[in-house]
Amino acid sequence: IRDDLVTGVQTCALPISNLFSYASICNTIAADSPHDEENSSISAESAATLKASLTKLFEEEHLYLEPKLRLADLALQLGTNRTYLSQYFNQCLSVTFYEFVNNYRLAHAERLLRTTDYTLEVVAHTSGFNSLSTFRRAFMAKYTCSPQAYRAQTTP
Repeated sequence: IRDDLVTGVQTCALPISNLFSYASICNTIAADSPHDEENSSISAESAATLKASLTKLFEEEHLYLEPKLRLADLALQLGTNRTYLSQYFNQCLSVTFYEFVNNYRLAHAERLLRTTDYTLEVVAHTSGFNSLSTFRRAFMAKYTCSPQAYRAQTTP
């Protein structure tokens, strides 16, 4: 939240678009690298396959709404190991697993705040967060305001 020095009104950093996608795949990763668990690079082909599978699980099946989702669970569903998947998130998407999941959760929560009158507890739970405090902290970090302030700015 920033205070406008003239009016004293608090404002949020509102998103430019409600839709986002992790469409960029890293181009600098070596192709045809071994896929051992300890020391591997991700080929462009493997990155494309992981991207397609993640898109299906997150944008079509809304896996991010599962509050107990873990990297190991996701790796199992994708038929890979957690080390390799973590490396994909870090190298190709430049985010951690939790940042990736929370970006989807926050986009979902943001839509709920704009379109419903659900309590913050319901918004947090429905968006896949384990607790209201975790939701508030993540929301503040991304939107630079509280969920309450965001709702007040975006509802007529």
